[in-house]
Amino acid sequence: YNQTTWLMQSHVYGAEWVNDFRFVGGLILAATGMAINVHSDHILRNLRKPGETGYRVPQGGMFELVSGANFLGEIIEWTGFAIAQW
Repeated sequence: YNQTTWLMQSHVYGAEWVNDFRFVGGLILAATGMAINVHSDHILRNLRKPGETGYRVPQGGMFELVSGANFLGEIIEWTGFAIAQW
């Protein structure tokens, strides 16, 4: 709530900000992180069939490179958000 209030009411960006490399790059980075996060969550939700128990190792997507792909996506997403607001 505090972030949104500050961004929407307290801080004013000029019209030229939309074309600034920090805003555009941050937006692209945030969108990439969000895509990684959503895809990783989808993989995690579909690991087991209904009624199945036990541990399964997630495979596919960014899980081929890191063990916590959903966390990596979250970190990338918030880093992009911070850069876009810089």
